[in-house]
This record gives sequence, C-alpha cells and structure tokens, in this order.
Amino acid sequence: MKKLVIAVFIMMITWSSFAQETILYKNANGVLESVEFSADDKRVTIPASAEIFFKEMLKVKPTDEFRKIMRRQKQKEFVHEHYEQYYNGVKIEGAGYSFHYKNGKMYFAHGHYVVVSDINTKPSITGHAAMTHFAKYKNIPEKAINDYIAELISKPPPSKTVALIKQPSKRG
Repeated sequence: MKKLVIAVFIMMITWSSFAQETILYKNANGVLESVEFSADDKRVTIPASAEIFFKEMLKVKPTDEFRKIMRRQKQKEFVHEHYEQYYNGVKIEGAGYSFHYKNGKMYFAHGHYVVVSDINTKPSITGHAAMTHFAKYKNIPEKAINDYIAELISKPPPSKTVALIKQPSKRG
C-alpha cells in the first residue's frame, strides 16, 4: 500500500510539471515583444481580440493606432492577423503586431511596439517640396518625374537586448 501511495504521489508531481505556463518576452525597456499563451495557465486571461490585447497587455496610448493589414487565410482553423502601428496618423516603420489564433482562440502574439511621445508629426515641407529635393538629390530634372507620392514615416531606433521573463508558477 505504501508503494502505491508513493507511486501516485510521484505521478501527481510529474503530471503537474507538464502543465504549461504563459511565456512573456520583453525587451530591455520592458515593452512586451511576444506572448505564448497557455490554456492551462489560469493566472493569465487570453485576450479575445487584438484590440483587447493592445488595450490590456500593451497598454497603448490614445495617440497610437494599429491598422489591420488584410491577408488571405488558407485554413479556417488557423487565423493570422497583422497590424501596423501608427502614431498620430503617421506610420512607424517596422512597428506592429501579429496575432495567431487556433479555432478562434489566440495562442501566440508577437511584434514590435514603439512607445512614442512628444513628437511633432506635422510635415515641415509640402509633398511638392519633397519631390523637388529628391530631384536635386538624384540630379534629375523635375520634368522627368511624372508622378510621385510623398509619405511621412517614422523610423524608431533599434531596440537593445531582449530579456526572457517567465512568470513564476503559483502551484504548491
């Protein structure tokens, strides 16, 4: 009987060690870069949508906006969404988030959220002036340029190191 109790105890310990936990990766500034959600981890609520993720997990500012990039889905059970980050209507190059769902439930989120503050997004020159400067820089006549698009884009500095943060288990 004693051996049976010990065997059951060992099996319970082994079984509990296989329970998965939600894993968070943050950059050196403490900004969340990826989350691998676990349905077994009751300490973390899995967001039902990207909007809830932005609000509750990233805690984005009112000046930030994430715009969804439409993509075709090949499989019905797996859905992948990508959002690009904008600050006061200006796209931040390289910033955005991707979300992965299985059967309608988010299981992985990753990306690059840039915390921006106090940047004036009003262009200091017109689109035509930008084209004129481009023509001079490239040493081509302005008349050779038939059409142009002037777009204001913000490019963040590269992030430093990435730190792995695994939430400690509260199991006894």
